[in-house]
Amino acid sequence: ELDPDSLLTRWVHALTLHVHGGFDDAVAAYREAERIAAGHAYPIAWMVSALAQAGRMAEARAERARLVALAGRGYLSTALQSLAAASVGELDAALELAGQACDERDPLLTIIQASGFPGYQSVRDDPRFEEIRARMKINRP
Repeated sequence: ELDPDSLLTRWVHALTLHVHGGFDDAVAAYREAERIAAGHAYPIAWMVSALAQAGRMAEARAERARLVALAGRGYLSTALQSLAAASVGELDAALELAGQACDERDPLLTIIQASGFPGYQSVRDDPRFEEIRARMKINRP
């Protein structure tokens, strides 16, 4: 209410809905966050996850493709790209991007690998991620 046009405010609201299983409401909230932030990649990446968890895979893949297109036009966090890949079941790509994010010291990787963040469980559970986690000097929770 204090800052309704803030990307952070809208993104956190959408994440809260997402974490609690309100996938369709989360998608709507991510879309609103994207609108307010003029196409920022954060809400798009997590929207891919919410769409996939809602079983709306065709839409999730379309949003992932849009995110890939954004990456082609300029810098896009490799951690965000990893999240989107993991969300649509592209685990090998997600792990490769996570390794790249680690090499780049992408701070977002530290956040998304945390157990409370949605859409990244398949990466967190993959034994190959342990090497990346070790390079990040993060112990398994």
